[in-house]
Amino acid sequence: MELKDVVSVLDSYAPLHFAEKWDNVGLLLGPSGRSIVERVLLTNDLTEDVLDETIQKKADLIVSYHPPIFSAVKRLDANISWKDRLIVRCLEGRIAVYSPHTCWDVVPGGVNDWLSSAFNCSEIRPILKSSSHAGCANHNVTLEITSEVLSDTVNRLVFDELVSFLESFHCVSNVAAISEKSSCLRTNCNEKVLSEITRILSRSDDLSSRLCVVKLEKVLMFGPGRVCALKEPHSLEKVVEIIKHHLKLDRLRLAIGRGRDIKAPCVKNVAVCAGSGISILRGCVADIYLTGEMSHHDVIDSVSKIGRAHV
Repeated sequence: MELKDVVSVLDSYAPLHFAEKWDNVGLLLGPSGRSIVERVLLTNDLTEDVLDETIQKKADLIVSYHPPIFSAVKRLDANISWKDRLIVRCLEGRIAVYSPHTCWDVVPGGVNDWLSSAFNCSEIRPILKSSSHAGCANHNVTLEITSEVLSDTVNRLVFDELVSFLESFHCVSNVAAISEKSSCLRTNCNEKVLSEITRILSRSDDLSSRLCVVKLEKVLMFGPGRVCALKEPHSLEKVVEIIKHHLKLDRLRLAIGRGRDIKAPCVKNVAVCAGSGISILRGCVADIYLTGEMSHHDVIDSVSKIGRAHV
């Protein structure tokens, strides 16, 4: 596949506007000219060892969960900085680099949902739901268009207005090329957005006749973090064992609030946030927090206030 088509698929799974404002996501390095992708290497972090493996396996694209390019790059010197070496070596070897990071934390089926799948839950919902993450979606919308249709001035204006609206509502999933002469817009949206899509397209018979709407059997919830309501209360001891088994780890770091009994079945809900989760977890009502990392002072403050536990 061409690199642009692979990137289009990745973007459709987790649209880049779902990323946090401070994040750096998407295609970070792209070779010049036409680039064909035959092998993709997946990694949590792009290090020099990972790049060596990429070259050995003759992969054309690295999908790195964490972005290897984060701060502004003002100069590149492969002889001084290991991060500079990564960039230079990738460009020299025509290796593309893509990073989804917080996009994959927000979307249904992403990192936080995978972490939440460790538990037997009666309900799983995002910790935060806001207009910036589209809240929820209960319809799938598809609009297939041809270059011939868009050559009409009115159709082009209506289509551009639709794309602009969806981008402003942070819910457009993808506009992908099917062939040289046709493209397809796909999005998941709620009733309010669907009503506006219909209104915009009503000005063009050519476009409105191509609109396909399918009601989703399950409402998709978008947003950072997850709160998991357990079907039955667990002890802290059991929750820790569940997490260790799910993550295939022998040990975890556990902070326990004062007076908590690790054997008592007191855990009814678990708050989950991949990565450094304090900004999302702060203020969330749950019996235990599961996150990648948290500062010493944030842990002490949180467990001391209401006696919860942290993993």
